[in-house]
Amino acid sequence: MLKVLVDCSELNPANPGGVRSYTLNVTKALAQNPKADVSVLINEQSREIFQEIAKLIPSESFYVIKNANFLLKVTLAILERLGLSNIHISLKSMRVRSVLNQNSTDIVYTPTTFLNYDYGRTPSVVTIHDIQEKDFPENFSRRIRKYRDFRNRITLKYASSIHVSSSFIESTISRSYPSLYHQELFCVIPEGVEISRYKDHDCKKKRQIIFPARSWPHKNHLTLFKAMKGVGVDDMPNIIVTGAAQQDFKKIFPNPSNRIVFKGVVSEQELTDLYKESFAVISCSLYESSSLPILEGIAAGCIGIASSIPAHLEMAEHLDLELFEPTDSDELSLLIRKLTKDFERELNNRGRNNQKILRYDWMNVGDSLVMEFAKRMDIKANEH
Repeated sequence: MLKVLVDCSELNPANPGGVRSYTLNVTKALAQNPKADVSVLINEQSREIFQEIAKLIPSESFYVIKNANFLLKVTLAILERLGLSNIHISLKSMRVRSVLNQNSTDIVYTPTTFLNYDYGRTPSVVTIHDIQEKDFPENFSRRIRKYRDFRNRITLKYASSIHVSSSFIESTISRSYPSLYHQELFCVIPEGVEISRYKDHDCKKKRQIIFPARSWPHKNHLTLFKAMKGVGVDDMPNIIVTGAAQQDFKKIFPNPSNRIVFKGVVSEQELTDLYKESFAVISCSLYESSSLPILEGIAAGCIGIASSIPAHLEMAEHLDLELFEPTDSDELSLLIRKLTKDFERELNNRGRNNQKILRYDWMNVGDSLVMEFAKRMDIKANEH
């Protein structure tokens, strides 16, 4: 059995975004995988959100480290600004040396975008979620762009393998970091979804579309708001917006359609119930590495409506999606009208992705990752 240390020590529990969701779900899937003996490394602030996972592994396999003290944070920030990556990662790694000494792990997996520590001779696999700052630099401050670039370079330089959820992300990395890109170190494994959580065949679908997205610019709420202004009143479904409040969009679209219902940040259970009630799920994004909301919606029997960006096009190779040009509100308006009429005529065929979604089940994703871990172990063994 492969001994895997999952390094979640830099997960920010206050951030309810995609990285947190991915990290918790993939760690849970690995902890349940019969081919892996999993231990987990977290920080003090993350104890609560890892309670469910803590029940799946022995207590002695659950490591909690303290946050870096003020002096260490300042020193690391200075090293980052000076671009001294070797010293930076060596100094940072001293915090977890005792854990590595206690834990005779075969491989370390980091699901939170950046390689956190130098694990010595132990192979490491890192999931890079995206490098959006290269395609949409205007969405990030100069400080954040420099920080992400510094961490990306450390990750690409020291990690044994890089996992991405789409070929689009790999191609962006190869273009942005040609000297650090090595194709043989990359693997593409899609993000997953807990299918059993969303299955409820007795739940009656309502005349509504769910749009789960934070108010970040790349989520592109504006196209949907414009599209809803173009749909005839009688043809309008309700659009349920979660993750954002109406006041978040006052500057860009002060008077959205009264068919748009802003729910703000909702609980996981409420979000699940909204998926089950909605006949469709939509992602208008200008940029994604993949789309967890689309997967969750489809698992709940929704039609998937998605902007025709590279990551969504990759998903459309395996799933039936209704695609539209990301900034074409007229096209989206017509599509919403058509799908709503189909729903009313009971022509939406809500089960058309029932079999296709199975490849995205978290347990299958976990299996694929364990196979990648074993592959890296074999390569490491052959090097000696």
